[in-house]
Amino acid sequence: MKILISYVIYFVVIYLFYLLTVVLNKKKHEKYKRSKQVMMFVRRYNLDFKKISLVKFLNIIAITNSFIMSTTIMLLEYVPNLFLKLVVAFVALMALILSCYKLIGIYIERRNK
Repeated sequence: MKILISYVIYFVVIYLFYLLTVVLNKKKHEKYKRSKQVMMFVRRYNLDFKKISLVKFLNIIAITNSFIMSTTIMLLEYVPNLFLKLVVAFVALMALILSCYKLIGIYIERRNK
């Protein structure tokens, strides 16, 4: 139970930070549209902001990034060695980023059809 509470706390804190700094900050929306992360979705998955709103897309990314970071943090709590933590963090981050962003891409492709 303690593990689940820790995970939820990490998730909520990371999501709120991302929400306040990116999603709700309308001044940065145009800058974020030109970021490499968004451009990857535009090129690879034919993301069209006429069919999906930017705020909805930013919320999806915020939830996904919160999941990725909080899961990685929870994994690292069980690894004792610093070098091993670095290796586990790198592998976990790459695996989670690739798989979660692929799922977002599939969702966007289906939504655009």
